[in-house]
Amino acid sequence: MSTENVSDNTKKAQKRSKPDHDISLEEKNHFQRSKLTPRSPVKVRVPKEIRSILMELKKEFKEDLAEIKKEIRTEITQMKEEVNNLKVEFRRNNEEIERVKEEITQIRKEWEDEKQNLMQKLRSSDEKYEKMKRNLIRNNIIITGLKVDATDEKIMKEAIEGMIETHLGIKVNTKKVYKIDKKRCVAELADRDEKIKILKVKSKLKGKDIYIDSELTFEERSMQRKIRDKAREERNRGAIVRETLNNRLEEIKIRGTKKEVGKGLNNDGQQTEKPQRKASDGKLCNIGTWNVRGTYGEGALQNLAAIMKKYEIDILAVQETKQKGQEIITLDGYTLFNSGGENRCLGVGFLLRNEFKYKVVDFEPIGERVCRLRLRGKYWKISLLNVHAPTEDKDLIVKSEFYEELEKVLEKVPKFELPKCQNRKRRRAQESNRW
Repeated sequence: MSTENVSDNTKKAQKRSKPDHDISLEEKNHFQRSKLTPRSPVKVRVPKEIRSILMELKKEFKEDLAEIKKEIRTEITQMKEEVNNLKVEFRRNNEEIERVKEEITQIRKEWEDEKQNLMQKLRSSDEKYEKMKRNLIRNNIIITGLKVDATDEKIMKEAIEGMIETHLGIKVNTKKVYKIDKKRCVAELADRDEKIKILKVKSKLKGKDIYIDSELTFEERSMQRKIRDKAREERNRGAIVRETLNNRLEEIKIRGTKKEVGKGLNNDGQQTEKPQRKASDGKLCNIGTWNVRGTYGEGALQNLAAIMKKYEIDILAVQETKQKGQEIITLDGYTLFNSGGENRCLGVGFLLRNEFKYKVVDFEPIGERVCRLRLRGKYWKISLLNVHAPTEDKDLIVKSEFYEELEKVLEKVPKFELPKCQNRKRRRAQESNRW
């Protein structure tokens, strides 16, 4: 190493150890620690006058504080007494309120009992009045369309008796006759048997613009109005309706099924009974249902058709067809009516023999869980519903939407279109028990 390099290094070291500026001796001494020993602070002596003044102030402060505490205790005691008085008053008010409530409850109960008694008496009086009114018009008939210009009761009696004897072949004796309006009049017969005979053969007046009906009370007319409204509603829904009013029995007959509205006696005075339905002599249709878990695989529908043929099933309601969209698939001897969704998750439908394909009136694919098939029956159309309900672990929203949709579908389907199916094993057991 050369001497020049050594000199340069020493210069740099000296330059590093040198301070930024020179410190004077005065500054150095100023920042040094003092060499004097520390001493205790000097005690200041308070004069006696000031000390006595301070003692007097302290004494006055204590006295004032004691008075303040006494006043506060007095106020607290007064407040406690007031609170206790308020509690007692509040308790008394609650007891008074409870007593008033009990009185109101008792009065309300008595009023309800009195109301029930009055309603019962009113119903009883209405029933008595209705019964009395019914007995008064028991032998009365209303004749509509008989032209009698005279107002004399004798002439009207002769005209009515002559009309009944001429057209119905029944000789009657009228006790009283009066007009309701220009076209209608009321005749009171002497015997109820005569009235029953007239009502039985009144169909002979068909085409003669003369009508004979039994006179009804207000309640019976109201019931008849309800029957007609119900019949009109059923007709609007496509049913064949026949109204029947047999004195005390009001009923509606819809395509062979009977819906009773009231109970009573017929014109012969006998208790009415529902007619026995005749057994159908047509061919029985075997209907089945099956969750097939998919029919889109190769040969799945053919295997399903073979099983139907083996077990002699005519119409099979299938679930989880897993066929996309709404389509009709034709097989050899069978046809599938499918109602599916956008994916292959669910899907319902009907697989039926081609013999029943031509009886199909309409197929309504409602969704991937519900569909409806309408068939043409012997007397009326038949609706079959295929429903695949969600399981218990499904979301509540899914289940509620499904049952709302199902309820809407059931409201559209007339009740007489839903068939009564019977289990095959049960039917065979019943047939074997007969023999």
